[in-house]
Amino acid sequence: MIVDASVLVALIFGSEKREELELTLVHAEKRQISVLALLEASVRVQASFGGRGVALLNKVIGSLNIEVVPFDANSISTALAGSMQADEFGDAPLSLGECATYALAKSQRREVLFDDGPLSNTDIAAVVHHQTKTRLEPPYLPNAAQG
Repeated sequence: MIVDASVLVALIFGSEKREELELTLVHAEKRQISVLALLEASVRVQASFGGRGVALLNKVIGSLNIEVVPFDANSISTALAGSMQADEFGDAPLSLGECATYALAKSQRREVLFDDGPLSNTDIAAVVHHQTKTRLEPPYLPNAAQG
């Protein structure tokens, strides 16, 4: 599966969907993220938690064995196609990270795990989240508060 920046941000910020996102990530056979999506998540986390938050984000990436995939010039036209779709069918444009996520999903022919947003206004396949009513024990991922 391709992981969007919104998922990492939701995990670090303790979103109400955190548990189902954790389960979905843990049960995935393969996890990849575009380097630009990771940059987007890192900037957002750093703005709220500073270097400690970025260190936690890197710990999450490592603990889930998420492969960071480079973005190259060949991905630009695919990313732009995703951006055009989101503009045509939705109210919000894709961010740079979401454009990169779209391009990676298309090139790898994989589903994307994202936490709402304009990617739903494109033709990429979304991963269905696992759901749980109870907290995972022990947590698969560290809490932002634990650092």
